[in-house]
Amino acid sequence: MRASLGLALVLSIAGASCERPAPTCPILYEDAASRDAANAEASRPARVLIYSRTTAFRHDSIPAAVAAVRAIATAEGLEVEASEELSAITADNLRRFAAIVAISPTGEPFGTDDSPSVRALIAFVEEGGGWLGLHAVGDAYPCGRYPSFVGATFRSHPGDTRAARCFAFGSHPAVDRLPSPFTLTDEVHVFHNFRRDNQVVLACDALDGVAAVPVAWHRAVGDGRLFVSALGHPIALWSDPVFLSDHVRPALRWVLRRE
Repeated sequence: MRASLGLALVLSIAGASCERPAPTCPILYEDAASRDAANAEASRPARVLIYSRTTAFRHDSIPAAVAAVRAIATAEGLEVEASEELSAITADNLRRFAAIVAISPTGEPFGTDDSPSVRALIAFVEEGGGWLGLHAVGDAYPCGRYPSFVGATFRSHPGDTRAARCFAFGSHPAVDRLPSPFTLTDEVHVFHNFRRDNQVVLACDALDGVAAVPVAWHRAVGDGRLFVSALGHPIALWSDPVFLSDHVRPALRWVLRRE
């Protein structure tokens, strides 16, 4: 049975071995109001940028994830460019793309939080671009524009990689074909500073086995669309046909306004 919004959700869990303290963050960024999304999208080329630059912990699953997303995008008839160069994130270059797919970009992947690159990627989405953030997109910058844009800051993954029951909410394309509940073996990330306007579509069991932790959400950002899924730590998951066809692919289609 599809989970209802009555399922208890928690936004943080105490006692994890890799616990990070909650940062005290001033609000530096608020989503722009939507303008004319249809016209903004009409001018976007059929091309996506896969971006996986890291300056901190680097996930072993990045190459497999890049290959899987490339295959999905190519099957959608999209041109694909993959980069780990900061020079790819400029206003001029981003005009060449319809969406950015960010895969586990940790540390300071866009320079400082107030850098021209951070401002360029936010403006890109506000002006009608798509943002698909996969796995550890919240594990960058404790405060500032980027965490507010993504919608949360990574805190911990209690229990590390483990089996957890996951629950889908509603009929968003990125969860609509998933069974609910289903069992997944992955890290279950817990977040600080989780935006209340994030629309949660997937949650997985907290370590206590009672509540559930949000792991996927979406939001309108100006004229663009943002979707984040914290799933994707194990390499094996990037060859799982259900995960790819029923979660990642429709999420990409949704940020591109194909769903």
